[in-house]
Amino acid sequence: MTPREAAEGADFVFMCVGNDDDLRSVVYGDDGVLAGCKQGAILVDHTTASANVAREITQKSHVAFLDAPVSGGQAGAENGVLTVMVGGDQESFDAVRPVIMS
Repeated sequence: MTPREAAEGADFVFMCVGNDDDLRSVVYGDDGVLAGCKQGAILVDHTTASANVAREITQKSHVAFLDAPVSGGQAGAENGVLTVMVGGDQESFDAVRPVIMS
């Protein structure tokens, strides 16, 4: 399945990859997430990526974008104590908050 196919029809698309280049490879192109996102979808990135790539995706997207890196590492994940820091517009955050908090 391509990132495009995974995003098709979704209201929310969550991503977490390795770095800026990985994020760009998943988001852009004919088979990228943006190609599959419907109007009104919200794209949420959990990658610990640079502010530059977050601004770039925000500017190039036809959907809302939230930069939401996760802190806590493997130990936090194993113990269920991860922290998500979210940057973006309030309306989009309010829409995805129940999913992020679950």
